[in-house]
Amino acid sequence: MRKVALTLVALMSTVLMACTAIPSSGPVNSTDRTAGLESAEVDFLPPGPSTGATPEEIIAGFVAAGTAAQDNYRVARSYLAQEVRELWNPNASVLIRQGEPDITVTSSTVASYVLPVVASVDELGRYSTSPVVSSQTLDFRLVEEGDEWRISGLSDGIVLTEAAFAEAFASYRLYFFSAGYRELVPDIRWFATRGEVSSKIVRGLLDSPSFWLDQGATVSAFPEGTQLALT
Repeated sequence: MRKVALTLVALMSTVLMACTAIPSSGPVNSTDRTAGLESAEVDFLPPGPSTGATPEEIIAGFVAAGTAAQDNYRVARSYLAQEVRELWNPNASVLIRQGEPDITVTSSTVASYVLPVVASVDELGRYSTSPVVSSQTLDFRLVEEGDEWRISGLSDGIVLTEAAFAEAFASYRLYFFSAGYRELVPDIRWFATRGEVSSKIVRGLLDSPSFWLDQGATVSAFPEGTQLALT
């Protein structure tokens, strides 16, 4: 029996060595470079509202769901009351916070969300930083729908941490002509990678360059009044 066991161990060792051996001969092959993990897009999958969630939990969950731009922020909208679900515009702005927010429920239907803001992005993707960390207050109203709390009043836009912004957004170069139509001048914009980027880029080009470029240095080649039509 001992001899059989030793024989099995020897055979298994031989098989494992054959499976893990590094080739020392043979032709050298080449392959196309493939994208690594550093270029992989991150999908945020925050949960929707849980049964029996408190007003504080509803507000915190809604803000956290701002990381997921899929399906026009479907998860974040699930925290909203029916009356405002389609009216809320998540693309209006991004407030980038540093540190922890403070949620205060002043009554069963009114709450405030105070956050330390270090940067912001406007509806056209223009990024701006604050010279100092500033405190900003967002007001919320809540209502009961089917015995569950939902947000019935809020500001447009989303709130992200610095880390979440770095993962969920990416920079894109929009090009405008120089005043003499001889050169292309880049204008950096920031958009959610899962949020209809191409449409936002076109809207940015149809609007105008950032204010620091829109001082006679650049011009738009689009005729005045040109608008984006989605079909």
